[in-house]
Amino acid sequence: MKNKKLLLLLLVLVAPLLFLVACENAVEPETAETQPTVDEPDTADENGEPTVDEHVIYLDFWHAMTGPHEAALTTLIDAFHHAYPHIRIRAEYQGSYADINTLIMGSAMAGTLPHMAQQTTDNITGYVNDGILLPLTALFNDPDNGLSQDEMDDIIAVFREGVIWDGEFMSVPLGKSTRVLYYNIDLLEAYDVEVPTTWEALIEVAQILTNPDENRFGMGFENGWGTEFIALTLQHGGAYIDEVTEIAHFGAQPGIDAARFVMDLHEAGYARFAGEDNFLSGVFGNGFVAMYIGSSTSMPHVASAVDGAFEWSTAVLPTYNGNAATRFQGNDIVLFDNGMSEEEQHAAWTFMAFTLRPEVTAQWAMDSGYIPVTYSGRHHPIFTDFLLENPQAAAPSDQFDAGFMTARSMGANQVWQILGEELGNIRLGLYDIETALTRAQERANEALAD
Repeated sequence: MKNKKLLLLLLVLVAPLLFLVACENAVEPETAETQPTVDEPDTADENGEPTVDEHVIYLDFWHAMTGPHEAALTTLIDAFHHAYPHIRIRAEYQGSYADINTLIMGSAMAGTLPHMAQQTTDNITGYVNDGILLPLTALFNDPDNGLSQDEMDDIIAVFREGVIWDGEFMSVPLGKSTRVLYYNIDLLEAYDVEVPTTWEALIEVAQILTNPDENRFGMGFENGWGTEFIALTLQHGGAYIDEVTEIAHFGAQPGIDAARFVMDLHEAGYARFAGEDNFLSGVFGNGFVAMYIGSSTSMPHVASAVDGAFEWSTAVLPTYNGNAATRFQGNDIVLFDNGMSEEEQHAAWTFMAFTLRPEVTAQWAMDSGYIPVTYSGRHHPIFTDFLLENPQAAAPSDQFDAGFMTARSMGANQVWQILGEELGNIRLGLYDIETALTRAQERANEALAD
């Protein structure tokens, strides 16, 4: 930050360098050791009743992290407490993001909003429209405690653009993930083929690696293939939702071509969907698919499923006709307009800005499995050393330039559900591609117009 060089406890303590997972139904990897928690800073009086230090600023922070993710968040908050002992973050797990959204809506009505919360971009749009957030632009630009232009530019471009609504900074990026291509190194080497960098090459490699006698498909797609569909649609020159006009366009020819690309690969017998397995990490670990596209946060699932049976890694998503596109998604920190004092606002901003420090976002990424949200964090020595030991973790941040985030329109959640339903209809053969996408686009535009 500009004019304050306060003591920062280096986050290179005893937390093992684990890549963890964001899915609730996943098998958890070994829990990382963390610093002792100081989530409860209150002291007690002679009767054992809690007291609050009047010289300390207490801030309530609602989050959706569980298990190892919560341990990673605790490590981050503990480091902040060491650096800023006069500010205490009272972190409270409040369930899923949907649960938090429901609580926030109720709290807004009751006038009991917390100071801060962790939330996904699509839900933040509702808070912006409802006017329950404090815009952060003035804090970002504060001459004493804000970010310099270099620090502003240091935030990964796709993440920086994703926290701006109508020219105002409304959130700070925290946990971000993307899609990567998982591949079986041993199989590719056995068949003397390279990791495909284009969709055209992927078809050829998938054909070579498919072996019906061994019940193996060259390529795999998870049942929810909406993210791949959107990326391919953009690579074909199409669009998903126009954020300005709030009109969906994915049913046009580029979307049809994108869906047909995936289904042709499937119908040719070179690719399979997850089916009853729901996710493909286990199928991949059993050797039944040689490659598949999944979330970057699935790496611990894959490591657990493979269990040393073969060498594996990840790569950036393939391009089509030279066009690269990969969706980034995740969660941010927001500051609520809950009547807090100016002192509390600046204390909350101090915490939010702290998460953007290079060494902080780097350590958070290593502990949580998310991606560093700044360029300097991505290239910080502790993270580059981590990548030397964990090369499969490089792919997510190797495709920043190809990154996009989907439209943050009201109704975007409903559109996503509609698209998933209709893509499922295509996958199950209930509707042909043109019919399903026409239905999806018409339903989507009705939802966006409401």
